Amino acid sequence: MRILRTKKRIAALSLTATAVITLGAIQAEALVLNVPVRGKATQCLAPEAERVLAAQKVQMESIGSASVSGSCLTYTGTGTVSPKLTGGKIPIDGGMRFANAGHRLEITNMTVNIKLGTGYTSADVSQDGAPRTNITLFSFPVSLSDVTFTPTTVETKGVPVSLAKAGDQAFTKAFGNDVAAAGSPLFIFRARGEITSPLANITGP
Repeated sequence: MRILRTKKRIAALSLTATAVITLGAIQAEALVLNVPVRGKATQCLAPEAERVLAAQKVQMESIGSASVSGSCLTYTGTGTVSPKLTGGKIPIDGGMRFANAGHRLEITNMTVNIKLGTGYTSADVSQDGAPRTNITLFSFPVSLSDVTFTPTTVETKGVPVSLAKAGDQAFTKAFGNDVAAAGSPLFIFRARGEITSPLANITGP
């Protein structure tokens, strides 16, 4: 009987230990949930893309609160990001328009979607005033080595932004030629944001 009671005690202790380990893992995961960020980003046309657009007499213009200076578009955004870059979503304020004498392609409602490995930007596109269609416009690499976190800020720079398949199709339909060669970036991106409430999504024991 004593042996039986000992075995039951060992089994109970094992279950308790398993529960503690599981709870600890859940709490640890909670510590890396997305945090709220607000910041400013600038994306400049890559040299080859700028050359191709200039040859086609296509100009980049800003929409709404975004602004254009030379070959660079600057805008603000407010959203969330995981400190491990496993997730996040940042809607963008404003948009951009590409236009020449014959056609225009308007890009609005952009949302940056962050995922370790490869992220993407979705957006509404409209050619020559047609109804807007939401597509996956851009793709970009996401790596911890490209992002710097502090307790209050997050920053990245030198990120190549390429047209996704649907984005390339939209530009080709509007202007007749690819604006960036396959595998070549359309933009080079940099951004800096403030973590607006560092403890907002962190839960403890």
